[in-house]
Amino acid sequence: MKVSQLHLVGPLLLLLLVPVLLHGQSDDLRYMAGTLIIKYEDQRFMQELRFKTGEDPLNRVRSFLSTVGAGQPEPLFPGIPGSGSAELLQRFSHRNIDRDQVSKALEELRRIHKLKYLADVDPAWLAAKVSKLPGVAYAEPRYLRFTQYIPSDPETNPYEEFHRFREAWDLTRGSTEVIIAIVDSGVDYNHEDLDEKLWRNEDEIPGNGVDDDNNGKIDDVIGWDFWASGYIPDTFTQDNDPMIDVNPHGTHVTGIAAAETDNGIGIAGTGFNARYMAVKAGGVPDNPDTDDFNESQAIGFGPEGILYAARNGADVINCSFGGGGFSQAENDVIEFAASVGAVVVGAAGNNGSPEVVYPAAYPDALAVGAVDPGTGTRSGYSNYGYELDVMATGSDILSTIDNNRYAFSTGTSMATPVVSGLAALLRAQNPGWSAKRIATHIRATAVPIADNNLLGRGRVDAFEAVSSSMSGVNVEKVAFVNRDGNKLGFMEQGNIRVTLVNYGAPTSGLELKAEPVVDKGVELSAPEQSVGRIATGDTVLVEVPLRITGEFDLNRDPTFRLVFHDAASSYTDFDVVQYTDLLFDVMAENRVKMSISADGTIGFTDPLSQEGGVGFIPRTKVNGSYEEGQNLLFEGGFMLEFSGKLLDAVRTTDGGVSRDFNPETTVRLQAPGTTADLEAQTRFSSDSVSFQAAEITLNSFAFTDPDLSNVVYLLYEITNPSSYFELEDLHAGLFNDWDIGTSAGNNGTAYNAQDSILYVFDEDPKSDQPLVAVAALGPQSSALAIDNAAGGRGPEFGIYDGFTDEEKRRSLKAGTVNTEESGTDVSAVVASGPYTVGARASVRVGFVYAFGETLEELRAQVQQARSRKPFTVSPRGFVASGTEEPSATEFFQNYPNPFNGTTRLRLDLAKQQRVSISIYNILGQKVQQIVDEELKPRIHIFTFDAGNLGSGIYFARLITESRSETIKLVLVK
Repeated sequence: MKVSQLHLVGPLLLLLLVPVLLHGQSDDLRYMAGTLIIKYEDQRFMQELRFKTGEDPLNRVRSFLSTVGAGQPEPLFPGIPGSGSAELLQRFSHRNIDRDQVSKALEELRRIHKLKYLADVDPAWLAAKVSKLPGVAYAEPRYLRFTQYIPSDPETNPYEEFHRFREAWDLTRGSTEVIIAIVDSGVDYNHEDLDEKLWRNEDEIPGNGVDDDNNGKIDDVIGWDFWASGYIPDTFTQDNDPMIDVNPHGTHVTGIAAAETDNGIGIAGTGFNARYMAVKAGGVPDNPDTDDFNESQAIGFGPEGILYAARNGADVINCSFGGGGFSQAENDVIEFAASVGAVVVGAAGNNGSPEVVYPAAYPDALAVGAVDPGTGTRSGYSNYGYELDVMATGSDILSTIDNNRYAFSTGTSMATPVVSGLAALLRAQNPGWSAKRIATHIRATAVPIADNNLLGRGRVDAFEAVSSSMSGVNVEKVAFVNRDGNKLGFMEQGNIRVTLVNYGAPTSGLELKAEPVVDKGVELSAPEQSVGRIATGDTVLVEVPLRITGEFDLNRDPTFRLVFHDAASSYTDFDVVQYTDLLFDVMAENRVKMSISADGTIGFTDPLSQEGGVGFIPRTKVNGSYEEGQNLLFEGGFMLEFSGKLLDAVRTTDGGVSRDFNPETTVRLQAPGTTADLEAQTRFSSDSVSFQAAEITLNSFAFTDPDLSNVVYLLYEITNPSSYFELEDLHAGLFNDWDIGTSAGNNGTAYNAQDSILYVFDEDPKSDQPLVAVAALGPQSSALAIDNAAGGRGPEFGIYDGFTDEEKRRSLKAGTVNTEESGTDVSAVVASGPYTVGARASVRVGFVYAFGETLEELRAQVQQARSRKPFTVSPRGFVASGTEEPSATEFFQNYPNPFNGTTRLRLDLAKQQRVSISIYNILGQKVQQIVDEELKPRIHIFTFDAGNLGSGIYFARLITESRSETIKLVLVK
């Protein structure tokens, strides 16, 4: 089973690693530069869009892609037959498949294309932009995966006894009709222990140069090589020979699952009589020009390989490779494979980290980790996590390599074919079972190795799997709802709404028990629910009462273990579900619908995947209800700088989003509020890595008054919690990446100096989209327009290559140096400042988000927002200790003490008077005058710089009109 979430989370952290070929954050997250995968909407959607706009919607896509030098898109999976292909469906007639589901999956795959582009733009961010264009279902980079093995040289091959395969083989030895596809680095199919087991394509006539079976591959008699040679996208070649080049990984994996068994030589394959299909998807010779990357271990064409295997009748598809980054195209392919009955088995990864790699982590893949047969615990190298399903031994596995040799290897790559062979045995026993039923049965019959949410069901038991009938309950969907059926809020009463489906044998008295992974802050009033009978293939809805209390740690997602138990059949399993949308809520009281969050982001907490919010959506009121327009906001977030320290919640240089703010509460809505028709409040703070920190309260206001109906107010109250430090040169602002209209690359900006409004609009003269703006309510320090694709012309900079800290600092203090951009993809920063915030003081900074159908309407809305003044904002300059003056005069001990170089002195002054503070050495000599002047009543912070003094004891002497006081200071250098 896989962790079930309200949303899938896409890739976040991306970094250029290999020039020309690769982008990626780490070994687990890499993708090809200059390449996109695009899935277009279906024809019905396109026709409706064409009728609505009067033009081909793909014209907008082509126009935008032309700005990055894109070539013509080509089908990612050429040669896919029509959805009703009788020939293809006949191939799977021996399986119990849903023909309509298969036809639908084929149509989905036909709409997926690939293209190359020339501009130096990060593929992940470009893909996120393209995904918003009309007619595009999604766009993404081409992800690379890597083989998951660790070479070694120990002594034995333990899977036969440890997983009870010898007992299982007494009951079934599989079938030569069952095919295990090895999508990998190629196979030495001439090996003495493999040569008789190779699948051959009987529908293809050898050597005639014709695609006889219409699968898009010519003369693929013994499989296909999707990456025969090449390093740069334009130089990739393919052929019909899946023989290994340099990496024996695929051959080693093949032997574990499908070596010739009971033949008196070599090893036994777990699938016994099952045959293998060789599909080479990588493993080309290493390119010496890419020093930090070994191409021989890369799998660059996993989706194509999986699809080829599924279309050609593979029963099991072994994927002993993986990497980071959710790929919707890869997931679509695996869904198709499952729809035709192919069980996809994937390696969990070898980083020893709590994150299962893809493709193993997809919902329709069976994720395999590695277990140590000696201790019965997880092998140290094996990844683990909520997506893990089962475990198998992967250490010191003896198997085939090239030239009739054998070798030992270790890794989850070796554990995966152990399970693939078991899946093949089950397919031979149960030819009518679906892929999901085989996978859930393997999981359900596994032996638990620990009471741990992150280790799956346990180690596979081959004998139990082939000798028993077992239920297989999965969480199909999950939602966290309040009593009204809407999104569950913080400290609200609601339910975990779980949709269960049983893929295995019928249950008779199923019980479900919900257990919070973290007890503190979660209340389950009725954690145990009686479900009863669920027939094979049936679905049921179960609700578990839930309340998330004020004690919950908001830096985590509420996570729950759902335990299933049927006493009559001894069936037990579990799934893990998470609530990923707790931190945001939606303002939707007037004509603006937008979301704010408790981590400083605006619009979406995860802009790359456009999840965790709704963006910024203008609405029109028709017959008493609102009709929503397009979401106009790609990304938004809060930015703050003080005392040289930068904090923000916007994009970074490595493809992610800065997470500099810690949520203190979720967003709480109140309707009506004390000031507005709808109010929202949340609090977050900065990480205090030094003694200079900030606490931020965000209040948001929306009014239904027509004069303010296009406006949402945001008030940031920034508090200095320190008793000894001031927040100096403070600037606060909002970054917004706007995408207005049908092409993100056709936006413009302008500045109305009379009202100090930087606004953004669609430059298409036929556009019906509004103008949008963020306007400062206090002293404006910046109104900066950014051409996202710019390369650093004049005062401008682009952010397609990431948003650097230096660029963010410049953005907060840019004035009006650049306010006009045209015909491009634009962002804008509006900021206030500067301020100096004293100890225990607060500064109030306000903004409005607004839109207008015309510039006149936009200006009128902003003018009304500024004149209405539902709250006060701070003037530029120094902010003392807030509204309260100290009740008594008090001179505090310096901080820190002892100190090295500089220290702070704090004086709370209750009334205005002359103040003198002097520093004396141990001999009574004055060495420094700190202050000697008339001071106003407030908290005063002074710095004593002892850089020119030697170590020793010093004294700070305070003299006022009514008192004198001395404190001892210790300087240690």
